[in-house]
Amino acid sequence: VDNRWQDRLNYIRGVRSHEGEGSTDFRKRSSLLGDFLASQPAVVQRPQYLELFSNRLEDNKQYTDFIDTTKNRAGRIYIGGNDGMLHGFDTTDGKETFAFIPTAVFPNLNKLTGKNYTHHYYVDGSPEVADVYDSVAGVWKTILVGTLRAGGKGLFALDVTNPEEVKLLWEFDEFNYTSNQ
Repeated sequence: VDNRWQDRLNYIRGVRSHEGEGSTDFRKRSSLLGDFLASQPAVVQRPQYLELFSNRLEDNKQYTDFIDTTKNRAGRIYIGGNDGMLHGFDTTDGKETFAFIPTAVFPNLNKLTGKNYTHHYYVDGSPEVADVYDSVAGVWKTILVGTLRAGGKGLFALDVTNPEEVKLLWEFDEFNYTSNQ
């Protein structure tokens, strides 16, 4: 415990002011992003399914509404990184627009700043994305499910229907289940 939690948090957020060779500095990074060793990217832009089939499957016209509301949504590329985050990048300019840190990786985040750091897996799993019908709300949503893979025992789901307002739905780790429903 060194009471430098704010500096460590800023480091994880990409602030480089405490990187260096001094005794109070953190590990110098070659890049702000961690590696994407095993995670494969998932692209989200347009609805994924056939309109008539999806409407018939749920016996309503909700997929038609979903197509209308998401036809112009901004595209995103989601990928898990061994810097502790699932990242979201804009498909038009490549800029990062979103990052999510699963609760299960919190205990190991401090390792990222250590000068004696050796590679550690964090959010190493490939995200899976699907359009899902929410029968309670009566609407279709685009849901992303991610894992830590070699980074630990963790599973999470995000509602990425609106890329400007990504919502955590739930998380599992080896000890807990958390739901935002």
